[in-house]
Amino acid sequence: MWAIILIIAVLVIIVGLGIFTSIAMKKSPLLTAQAKVFAKTTKTSSGGISGDSSGNYSTYSDITEHFVSFEFDNRRENVAVDVSVYNTLSENDTGLLEYKEIAGQVFYFVSFKRD
Repeated sequence: MWAIILIIAVLVIIVGLGIFTSIAMKKSPLLTAQAKVFAKTTKTSSGGISGDSSGNYSTYSDITEHFVSFEFDNRRENVAVDVSVYNTLSENDTGLLEYKEIAGQVFYFVSFKRD
């Protein structure tokens, strides 16, 4: 019984934080800065196999995440981007970075327009 209450409480907290972040992001102003693409990296997580006692198995393919480091205003921010954005950028590209921040801590990439 307590386990169910705990699970429900955790879910309520997670949903609440998601709603708070979404509202805060919508209220944050769109910020812009002249920036340079400092680096591009990827992180690949291996797929796996899962199964059950009846012999049903599923395989999972590798997952690759794409990251771009932007250098601007004497700082660097490393952000996850969609593969389509990743493929259009090259290291040392310069342009206009559009982003949002929540309380000066959470960095949210919006777009990058090359010069």
